[in-house]
Amino acid sequence: MKTLSAGLLITALACAALLALSGPAAASPGQLTIVDASKEATGLYGERRRKAAVRDLEALGADVIRIVVYWIDVAPKPHSTRPPRGFHPTRSKSYGHVWSSIDRTVGEAKRRGIRVLLVPTGRFPHGVIPHWARRHPAKKKNVPRARAYRDFVQALGSRYPRADIAVWNEPNSAAFLEPHPRAPEIYRRLVRAAARGLAATRWRGTLLAGETSQGGSFQIAPAEFLRRTLCIPPGFSGPPTCPPLPVDGWSHHPYSLGMTPWQVPADPGLATSGSLARLTVPLAKAEALGALPPSGLWLTEYGYETVPDPKGITFGAQAEFNALGERLAYEDPMVASFAQYLLRDDPPLNGRYAAYESGLRTHRSGVRPCLAGGAGCKPGWFAFRTPLAVRLDGDLASVWGRVRPARAATTVRILYRDPDGGTGVLTTLATDARGYFSFVTPAVEGRRWSLNWNGVTGPSVQGYRYP
Repeated sequence: MKTLSAGLLITALACAALLALSGPAAASPGQLTIVDASKEATGLYGERRRKAAVRDLEALGADVIRIVVYWIDVAPKPHSTRPPRGFHPTRSKSYGHVWSSIDRTVGEAKRRGIRVLLVPTGRFPHGVIPHWARRHPAKKKNVPRARAYRDFVQALGSRYPRADIAVWNEPNSAAFLEPHPRAPEIYRRLVRAAARGLAATRWRGTLLAGETSQGGSFQIAPAEFLRRTLCIPPGFSGPPTCPPLPVDGWSHHPYSLGMTPWQVPADPGLATSGSLARLTVPLAKAEALGALPPSGLWLTEYGYETVPDPKGITFGAQAEFNALGERLAYEDPMVASFAQYLLRDDPPLNGRYAAYESGLRTHRSGVRPCLAGGAGCKPGWFAFRTPLAVRLDGDLASVWGRVRPARAATTVRILYRDPDGGTGVLTTLATDARGYFSFVTPAVEGRRWSLNWNGVTGPSVQGYRYP
C-alpha cells in the first residue's frame, strides 16, 4: 500500500469524518429493480433458458421480472379481419395454450418473491396488432380499438391477478403506436380501457401508464407526451381538462445510447439518464395538479448495447455505464425503480446484429449460473449484482454502490488497484438495510476500484468526472 503524504493524510482524516456523518444519498423509498426477460419468460429461447432466467433474476437480487406480451403473438387468427367464431376475448382460456411458458415463469417468480410486470402491447414495427382488433380492420394502420384492448387486458388480469401491468410499450414512438400525431389521445383511451378491463376482475396489482421512450426521431418528446396524454395546458400552467387517469404511476425508458450516462443531450426533448429532470420536473407538476398519484417515475427499461453490435461499447464500459446510470437514478428522489434491458442479448438477424445487444449475458450464453463460472456471462452481470460507481470531484472520489441480493445490512470490502501496481483493501464497511453504501475518499490518478462481497469480486471501475 502506498504511503500517504501529510496533505493527503489530512484530507483522508477529513473524509473519514465526513463518512462517519453521512450515509447513502437520499433516494425514493423502496426503489425497485426491474429486469426484462420477456423472450425467456414467453418460451422463445426454450424451457432450459426460461428456467435459468428466473434463477438469474434471483441471483441478481432483482425485484421484478418484466414480460412484454405482444398481442398479435397470443391472439387467435391475428391476420383475419374478424376474430374466430366462439372466441371470448375476456377469457384467457379462449386464447389456447399460449400462456404455458408465462404461467410457469409467473409461478416460479412468485415462489422466489419476485414480482411480475406484464406489458400488453403492439409489436415492433408500427405497433402491429391483430387485424380484428384494429379500429379499421381492412386498413394497414394499427390503430387499436379501445374495447378490444380492454378485453385483452381483462384476460391478462383475470389470469394473473397479482401481476403488475404497464399499458403499451413506448406509445410516444411511431414504432409502437400509430397514427403518431394523435398518439396521446389514442393512448389515453387505451389506458382507460385497460383500467376498465382490470376493474372487471379480481386483479390487485399496480397499473402503470407511460412506458415512454427517451425521445428522438419519429417520437413525441416524453414530457410533451405526458402533458398531452393528461390533458394539461402548455407549460403545465393549469389543471387538466380531462379526468385523471386511473393509474398508480408513470413509467419511462431513459436510454443514453451513444452518450455517457450523465451527458445532457442537445435535443431538449430527450429525457435520458443524464437529463431525467426533463421528465421528473413535469411529472412532479402533473402530480401536484392531481393528474397522477404522487408515485414518482418508474424506470422500466435501461441499458447499453455492447459489441459485436456496430454501435455497441465494450463489455467493461457497459458494466461501468450501467452502474453510473443507476447511481444517477438513485440520487433522484423522484425515481421509484431502476431497470435492466435485457437479461440476454438478442441473437443476430440474418447474420447481422440489428436488434439489442444490451443483455447481461451474450446470446450464446448457456444456462450454467454465472456465479458458477457459466460461459457467456458479461462483466455487466456481476456489475448489476453489485453495482459500483465512482465520481471524481477535485481531489476527492465519491464512491457509491449496492449489494443487490442483500435483504438486510451486510459488509463489503472495497479493493483498489493503482497504476504503479499498488493494490489492497481500501476499506471495509457496512451497507444500509437495502444493501446501499457510499463514502468519500482521496482521489488517486488512474486508480481503479472493485467491490468484494461474500468472496466474489465484481468488475473493476474507474472514476469519472461529470457535472
